[in-house]
Amino acid sequence: ICYFYDKEIARVQSQWAKVQAHQGVKYPKASKHLRRLYEKRRCAVKDYLHKMSRYIADYCEKESINTVVIGDITGIRTDNNLGTRINRQLHSLPYAELYIMLEYKLKMKGIRFVKQEESYSSQCSPLSPEVSFVYAHKANRKQRGLYSSEGATYNADAVGAYNILRKYKKVTGTNINLPVSGLSDTKMIKVAV
Repeated sequence: ICYFYDKEIARVQSQWAKVQAHQGVKYPKASKHLRRLYEKRRCAVKDYLHKMSRYIADYCEKESINTVVIGDITGIRTDNNLGTRINRQLHSLPYAELYIMLEYKLKMKGIRFVKQEESYSSQCSPLSPEVSFVYAHKANRKQRGLYSSEGATYNADAVGAYNILRKYKKVTGTNINLPVSGLSDTKMIKVAV
């Protein structure tokens, strides 16, 4: 959804800048059309976040899940230069807004919402004794979405989520049964178009 708006915004912005430059305007203002496009993009993102957070809350209620643990990525954008394209994508994602929506929707259903620090969660094997720098191996992430360790292949996002839950278990001392089975077979859920 946002990709369409980003392309259209870039096209309109380019045309408007040419018109303003031709008229000799040094610092052009945004046109009404451009402001409407930005507003439509913002509304599309907000709509998607609401649908996604509602789906998660409804799923947790249906499955009788009483605690949701999510990785805390606060500060991920600071001092992190990953290139122009990746930086633009990373900086445009409204993580704080997603956290707020998830928290209040889960709280309405009586479900706890916990943010857990997630360092090295995507680099450690699910079979390693703990999630830390000592057991982190970047080479195990073979490609986007694929994690390979000790002859077994897993979905990389599932391994990251599994390790975040392991870190939560260690910090709180809760007794959670964490089987490794199912980390290779994941399914994608289409929430909204």
